[in-house]
Amino acid sequence: MINSMVDTKYIQGLVDAGRDVVIQAVNPATGENVYNISEAIVLRSGTHITLDGCILRLADGVYTNVFISEGAYDTPDEITDISIVGINGATLSGGEPNGLTEKTANKDGLPAVTKNTMIFFRNVHGFKISGLRISDPRYWGITLIYTSDGIVENIEFKAANNVPNQDGIDLRRGCHDIEINNITGSTGDDTVALTALFNKASEKYNIMNASPDIYNVKISNISAEVTGGHGIIRLLCQDGIKMHDISISNVYDRLIDTKLTRCQAAVRLGDMRYWTISQSEVGDMYDITIDGVTTNAPIAVKQQYEIPGLVMSNIVQVK
Repeated sequence: MINSMVDTKYIQGLVDAGRDVVIQAVNPATGENVYNISEAIVLRSGTHITLDGCILRLADGVYTNVFISEGAYDTPDEITDISIVGINGATLSGGEPNGLTEKTANKDGLPAVTKNTMIFFRNVHGFKISGLRISDPRYWGITLIYTSDGIVENIEFKAANNVPNQDGIDLRRGCHDIEINNITGSTGDDTVALTALFNKASEKYNIMNASPDIYNVKISNISAEVTGGHGIIRLLCQDGIKMHDISISNVYDRLIDTKLTRCQAAVRLGDMRYWTISQSEVGDMYDITIDGVTTNAPIAVKQQYEIPGLVMSNIVQVK
């Protein structure tokens, strides 16, 4: 796409020149509010980027993220104190689908499907992602791996389920001490998913000597429409990896209002699939608190097995 490399180099140049960066609504190359992105913008420790009313749109036919933490695809040193904050309607747009999916990834010259997630942080400690609209994602919206001590808040998704696996926010192995708050809009697949698995895709991004467990995560104020009919919140661990001390509160299923379809379940706990080494056992997932779920799904909370310390309250099914 015209100006995609110009726009990318312009933004990366600002990031490299200073740690507190504002991307204005007006693109100096075009006079419009759209910047076309052909390569991921790399955030180093101490980088704080504000998107002020602009649209960062992935260029047609590219296989790239919009933002990544430094070294995300290599063996990264620990990255600390980074943020992406949107104001005045700042938007990350996936533009047109590029054909890269979980089924086509790593085939016929295509890269890993992780390249299609909008924001990809790995081995980041101390972060903030806030105030963004994420529209037309080509895959997951936000992906965090071995990332901790941060917040994802005030995010609005817009996904029509026109490509597979349009999750909103995915916390994968090694994530802990994270708050996810005020998430709205529509996602094609699970709106918030916590998945701790041992497989080729996740092992590729392993951090040596770091625990793969997911814990101390607070998820609150989620009002979402899952256009693919999956779940709003999903918790999944396998292969001996633990998941614990997860708090979920104030989940509202917008399919009650839109009546587009119905979720399989608003909250899904555990799964009998997706294991590589060993299937999860009782005690691998524990101390889960769910307070306030309103849904028209046939099952409000789907629980695959006994979960020690599971506490549920204020679960409402709307007929």
